[in-house]
Amino acid sequence: MSNIPKPGDRIRLVAMPDDPDPIPTSAVGTVVSVSNHGDGKNAWHQVDVEWDNGRNLMLTMPPDRIEILRNTTGIQNSNCRRIDYGIHYVYPTKGASDMEKALIKHGNSLAIVIDKPVLDLLQITADTKIELTTNGDSIMLTPVRDKKRQARLQAALQKINNQFGDDLKKLAE
Repeated sequence: MSNIPKPGDRIRLVAMPDDPDPIPTSAVGTVVSVSNHGDGKNAWHQVDVEWDNGRNLMLTMPPDRIEILRNTTGIQNSNCRRIDYGIHYVYPTKGASDMEKALIKHGNSLAIVIDKPVLDLLQITADTKIELTTNGDSIMLTPVRDKKRQARLQAALQKINNQFGDDLKKLAE
């Protein structure tokens, strides 16, 4: 079977037909380990996955089916990376900005699960406050940052603009 993942691979679940409480189809996770059993036509594989939705359930292949997520950038093991100097590279597994999520029922409300690579990229933890805004058509979720930190950043940007503004404008032309 050529679709056997390796530890560190990012995968998407295609089907989990025999489990009474399966991981949702299209769930994404990172392979932790793979155990190979049997050989030839009787070969099967047990795959331990750290699912982004927090569930902890191994795959048995077959009958479970997955898609190994690949990107053309050479960066493996994550769909998102953060570079220390603040430039972000995001490699979605679908189209340029597609990330379809299903809402889940939470009491009388609905909730959305944000995948761990996105949380890591944005440095969001369970303690981070989120600002929700809408234009009536779309929803924007923005982490609320420390106001003092934001004020320091704005002051630093203003200082740079005051000192080098003319030079920066010339470079931009």
